[in-house]
Amino acid sequence: MALVKDIVHADRRITISEIQEKSGLTHGTVHKILKKDLEMSIAAAKFVPKQLNQEQLDNRVEICRDWLRIVEEDMTVLDRIDWG
Repeated sequence: MALVKDIVHADRRITISEIQEKSGLTHGTVHKILKKDLEMSIAAAKFVPKQLNQEQLDNRVEICRDWLRIVEEDMTVLDRIDWG
């Protein structure tokens, strides 16, 4: 498990097949380690942790508070964003 973790952390864009080649593990074993043991999922062709750490959560809250202040000061700000 530690080997797979080290391989993924060295290159987040690595594929399961590449991990398989580097580790000598089967495709199924690599997939199980990533999904179950390391609790990772595939997002935009790279493996990322499913849960945010405390720093990331705090950052997300701060950004949301900033946006709330902006919208409270100018209710039309969202109308000026190109959502398309």
